[in-house]
Amino acid sequence: MKTVRSRREPAIAVLASGDRLVAAARWNDEMNLRAPGGRTTAIPKGLYRFKTLEDADRHRMECEARRISMVVSAEERGGRVPSGDAR
Repeated sequence: MKTVRSRREPAIAVLASGDRLVAAARWNDEMNLRAPGGRTTAIPKGLYRFKTLEDADRHRMECEARRISMVVSAEERGGRVPSGDAR
């Protein structure tokens, strides 16, 4: 596996700051805007059984790619981002 970049965890401070809480709230709001209707995953509901981890990873990547293409095409058309399963 190739590591593209790494993130450094901030040191634990004596006095807590709300900066990380604010950043997490902004990220959460952005994700909710991108996934109307509270949809948080690109994988359709169901029970999946895979023989290998590679098969499971391939399935996840295909589902995410389908969802991303749905979002991009909806944004290009200026329409609402679909909230259904990415099938």
